[in-house]
Amino acid sequence: MPVADGLRQLLSSENRFWPNDDELRKKIRTAPFYQYGRPQQRRLVLQRIEESYEHPEPVDFAAAQFDHRVREASVARERVDADAG
Repeated sequence: MPVADGLRQLLSSENRFWPNDDELRKKIRTAPFYQYGRPQQRRLVLQRIEESYEHPEPVDFAAAQFDHRVREASVARERVDADAG
């Protein structure tokens, strides 16, 4: 079986779920990505956000350690949201 056909079959199996654009937007806003996302996924997302700012002094992502600070910010935001709600 050609690789492309095998990949299509794997990604189209019944146990796979592909959200539409609206579902994805909602999940991005509401899902605790920091808690459930894989470390490499979190790093990729945060790196892409940083790159989108096109800062004149780019970050050395190989040396960057940002998980701890992101988690602190996430916990602080959850506390504020809980107090407000």
